[in-house]
Amino acid sequence: MTIQDVFDRLRPIRHAASQLLRDTGYHSDDGSLSYDVHPLRDVYEDGFLRENAEEILDQLEEICDTLSYLDKPCHGEYVLERLPNDRYGYFDDNMSLHTFTCGDPLEAKICDRYGKRRWVSTTVEHDSGGYFLRGFHNTDPDGLTIRERW
Repeated sequence: MTIQDVFDRLRPIRHAASQLLRDTGYHSDDGSLSYDVHPLRDVYEDGFLRENAEEILDQLEEICDTLSYLDKPCHGEYVLERLPNDRYGYFDDNMSLHTFTCGDPLEAKICDRYGKRRWVSTTVEHDSGGYFLRGFHNTDPDGLTIRERW
């Protein structure tokens, strides 16, 4: 079995989970099942099962989002650089400028705790200290190798 085989087998699970999320009207923004999911007669059992179902559906939604993201092809490898407007971006092969704002996803080659470079999925964020990569606040984004999926 290859890693591609694993993702090929995950694809139908993602589709089934997406259908379940649609059928239940669940979305993590409000974190609850729709009114179309009728309650049980036993309100205590209903509350217990509903709470657990919502936790599971929240995890399924995250899994679906991750699998959808990973299903998109990678586009190029570029050097992230600080731009004159203090944002970060890169120039693609056609010399077109691509800029990032808060929450924009990207993948960056980061040194792990063993000093080995590896791809990590992250987002560009900003605070009073400037722009940084989520989960890598102490890593200078300037000069990192990055790629995007779409």
